[in-house]
Amino acid sequence: MLHLGACTASEGGVHVAFIRKPPQSIYPSVHAGAFTMHKSITVFLAALVLLVIPLAGWSDGPRAHGDDHDRARAALKAGEVLPLAEILARVAVSHPGQVLEVELERDHGVWMYELKLLQTDGLLVKLKVDARDGAVVRQKKGKS
Repeated sequence: MLHLGACTASEGGVHVAFIRKPPQSIYPSVHAGAFTMHKSITVFLAALVLLVIPLAGWSDGPRAHGDDHDRARAALKAGEVLPLAEILARVAVSHPGQVLEVELERDHGVWMYELKLLQTDGLLVKLKVDARDGAVVRQKKGKS
C-alpha cells in the first residue's frame, strides 16, 4: 500500500531521514517580512549620511587652517604681532624652560601667543602672551 505522505522502508522507498533538503539561506526571507526593500533603502541612506557628515566637516578644516596661517603672516608683516623668536626671548627672562607648544590665536580682536613650557624644576606652565608687546597676560602652572 502506498501512502502519499512518507514512504516506509517496507514499501521499497527511501526513509524520510535520508531525503536531502535544500539549504536554507542565512538571510531572512522577504516573504517573512523581516527585511523589506523599504528597510534596506533606509539603512543605505543612514550609512550614506554617516559617511558624508564627517567628510563635509573635514573639507573645511585644511582650508581654514591655511587661512589662519595666512592671517598670522599678514599680521606679522603689518606689525600687529612680534616675531615668535622675539616673544620667546622676552618670555625666557621671566619663565625659563623648554617650549613644548606654541599657538597664535586671535582672542576678541587681539593676537595672543599661547605657550606651553616645561620649566627646569619640572613644572608645566601655560602662558598667554600678548603678541603685540610680549607681555604675559595669564599664567597657569600645572603638575610635573
